[in-house]
Amino acid sequence: MLVLKRIKAFFIFFLGASFVLGQCILKQTAETLREDHLGNWYAIYRNTIVKGGAQMPRNQEYSTFQYGSISHLDVQNPMALTVFYKSYQAVIQLDNVLALKFGPLYLDKLGYPQTEWICTSQLKGIWIYNQANSELIRLDETGQSIVKTGNLAQFYNVFLEPVYMVEYGLKLFVLFKDSGVWIFDRFGARLKKIPFPTTDGILINDQTIEGCGSRYRYSYHLSTNTLDSVSINTRSEKFYLGPNHFFEIFKDSVCRTKR
Repeated sequence: MLVLKRIKAFFIFFLGASFVLGQCILKQTAETLREDHLGNWYAIYRNTIVKGGAQMPRNQEYSTFQYGSISHLDVQNPMALTVFYKSYQAVIQLDNVLALKFGPLYLDKLGYPQTEWICTSQLKGIWIYNQANSELIRLDETGQSIVKTGNLAQFYNVFLEPVYMVEYGLKLFVLFKDSGVWIFDRFGARLKKIPFPTTDGILINDQTIEGCGSRYRYSYHLSTNTLDSVSINTRSEKFYLGPNHFFEIFKDSVCRTKR
């Protein structure tokens, strides 16, 4: 009996080492996940956001058919979540209990009908990438333009397709497909270009830029300008890296593991 217990214990340990087996936080699938710095998680599926966290007695939900499917959710400010609906070129803000706080702001009516990506600005308002002229624009809360970079594709002689945008430390980090991460200051001047693979998103802190591909996790170390990669051994459909947890998305559930 002792031998069987030891074999069983080894088998469980082996599975834990081979796959990220975490706590099941949602008994349904999701298209993508987001996690804020407080440890709250947000599961997005079509037009619905489900929010949960360790300090929450029950999950909260926001859903509307008014603007179509959700293209992006920015959770940099947990008190003011920015939601982008690309098909309707609409932006709204939700508060920390997923109640409508602001919007909709229709970007096409402001003269930006081909906005590909948006993110929250720490100086209030949002950054947008207007594909029509390959330009980054910072808008204030009323939709007035504060900063414009001009045509980046023309200036740098390259086709640019944004994959992810996030502001950190008053700097804008933009991941372009096959063109790495471009860093801009708050006035729209490009500071640096970093070689980085095309991933589903990027996570920024003072030391690293991180991102996950289909089976690899990448870390770019800002102090040494080096890129590391680690293989991800998981049976999940998708894998998301948050500031506090790893998330696995399965066909019928979502699980998380502490980093």
